[in-house]
Amino acid sequence: MATIFFKRPVNYSDKDKEIFYFVDDTENVLEPGIRVVRNSFFHVVTATFLNSGFKNYLKIILAFFGIRYKRRRISSACVFVTDHYSHNYYHWLCEALPKLLLLREKGLNSLVVLPERYKAINYVSESLNSLGWSSAYFSENTILQASLAYIPEATARSGSQHPLYFTKSIQLLTDKNVNGGLLPESKIIFISRQNTVTRRLVNWDEIKEILDNYKVKIVNLENYTLRAQIQLLHSTEILIGVHGAGLTNMCFMKKGASVVEIRRKDDRLNYCYFKLANTCELAYYYLLADGSGKSQNIQQDDLYLPPQTLKTLLKDTLL
Repeated sequence: MATIFFKRPVNYSDKDKEIFYFVDDTENVLEPGIRVVRNSFFHVVTATFLNSGFKNYLKIILAFFGIRYKRRRISSACVFVTDHYSHNYYHWLCEALPKLLLLREKGLNSLVVLPERYKAINYVSESLNSLGWSSAYFSENTILQASLAYIPEATARSGSQHPLYFTKSIQLLTDKNVNGGLLPESKIIFISRQNTVTRRLVNWDEIKEILDNYKVKIVNLENYTLRAQIQLLHSTEILIGVHGAGLTNMCFMKKGASVVEIRRKDDRLNYCYFKLANTCELAYYYLLADGSGKSQNIQQDDLYLPPQTLKTLLKDTLL
């Protein structure tokens, strides 16, 4: 069992204690196990073991007759590490890759089975190639008949990271990609979400003016390869961004670097990047933004960040 200690944010204020109610607390992470399954059927998308239930048996029967589902056999040992969220950048790096490290630590270097749509996700293939994993892609209506399958448990609860399996998998990935790294034009990087459809800053022009004045480099990381993101962030001292997958890249920064998360002020649910900063031994800061009113759903809303809060943090704390 491993233990994670959540240090309070560097700029923590008692007025925000309802947001960071669990600071100075710990979280225990149990040692994950690996399920070994022989001569069984699996649904590709969810890596579901179809061992019981009428609906699952029906899928198998339909697959045998080629109705709705295709049946494919895999004679070699294979592994399943995905779920409904694994295509997301955060979930792939923080949840799927640590499972692969767990398997490798046990000497299980088997074929990684993935849904076909993962072919189009560059960071999936890049990370697998960097870490030396072979993979096979199957259409999402495939029922696989595997002679031997390994299904690792989650290495930590969703939103948390295992201090061993996560950190070691990221360190291996970083070591494979940092040679000849990119040097940022500024030691501070701001990840823009202005090209997305959610969690954009509605007062972007005001914020951009402040960033430009303090020579903060604005990047759209969706235009970068995984290797380029690793190289860039490994040379970055301060990372700023709105809550979103781009902040996952803090894991490639050096210990002791700083990260600033812009989050909606009434958000009491999403702490994965606060926890990630703790796991990576980074200095975590936060800025609270107002919702734009576009959506009550925190993930779907846009944000208004009071310009002075950013300016003060840059001027008085970070620079």
